[in-house]
Amino acid sequence: MKVTFLQLSQQLQQKPLATMYLIVGDEHFLILESVELIRVQALAAGRERCRYDIHQDDDWLLCDQQLRTRPLLAQNLLFELYLHNPLTALGQKLLLAYAHRAKQHLIIVIMPRLSTSLMKTSWYKELLDLSVIVDVWPLLGKELLVWLIQRAKKYGLQLNAEAANYLVDNTAGNIAAAVQTLTQLSLTGSKAIDYDCIKAVLADQAVFSAFDLIKHSCLGNAVQVLKILRFLEQSETPPLVILGAAIYELRILSKLARERQHGGNLAAVCLRYRLSKIRQHSANCFLQRHNLSDCYQLICQATAIERLIKGSTRGSIWPALVDFFLTLCLGSKYANLMPPLMSH
Repeated sequence: MKVTFLQLSQQLQQKPLATMYLIVGDEHFLILESVELIRVQALAAGRERCRYDIHQDDDWLLCDQQLRTRPLLAQNLLFELYLHNPLTALGQKLLLAYAHRAKQHLIIVIMPRLSTSLMKTSWYKELLDLSVIVDVWPLLGKELLVWLIQRAKKYGLQLNAEAANYLVDNTAGNIAAAVQTLTQLSLTGSKAIDYDCIKAVLADQAVFSAFDLIKHSCLGNAVQVLKILRFLEQSETPPLVILGAAIYELRILSKLARERQHGGNLAAVCLRYRLSKIRQHSANCFLQRHNLSDCYQLICQATAIERLIKGSTRGSIWPALVDFFLTLCLGSKYANLMPPLMSH
């Protein structure tokens, strides 16, 4: 059967644990929340947890060997399989085999979103009958507001609609950042949370993420971009995390630029990637300064910085990131006009 993230908690309360769960999607925080919901029940039942990370077929073979031998040594195990790349043919075969023979043990598979073509196959339909597939999408609009209000209650907080809206707008839909704010609010002793409470905490936090950096780069806020970069460097945020988030966004922006160049339907692309209104506004601002060729050049620039981070080439990483994000923010003809405001 298939359930959404929002349906998972109710499903776990109403039915016994299944023997296999597949958690698919790209919303990292909600994926971890889904795993935790299942894991809590599994560990409460006395299961022993085993984790395996799978990058390629060799990892599948090693994992398969472990899944065959570990049950001989212990009972009631919880296997967590983390897939870091798209599912291979071997992975498909083994997952179906696990679904068929999993009985006393529990398997949770955390994996990237499946392709539409794969979801139309008999393999997928058979897996649906044998397991629970948790389809994790970003929470948007009213769903996100309702979820945050419910989440606040877990911390003993009463979050009104105005405060919830302000929190969503100022964390750019970043659920992890919003929950972090709720956690901090729970430490203040206040119970009724309104707009002013949220505003005060956000002002005190002055905490930025890679998502904030990308948003302000797309909006063209150069001063804020430099401020966020300085914060991320001082907080020792891994450069690869920052760059990875930027490349992901650039690939979406390049698709929007291609649609625009060929007179296509931008709204359809936004819908396909479930872009919130905030991200759509940021994308529109970006497209006013950049065309499809610019997107490709930015991706090439990001790839070069990735080689620098990984040690394949030599150079200073943070100055390279400054140049990259200023180019993204202002366009190549303006980036060189900005003085280096960060010390290295």
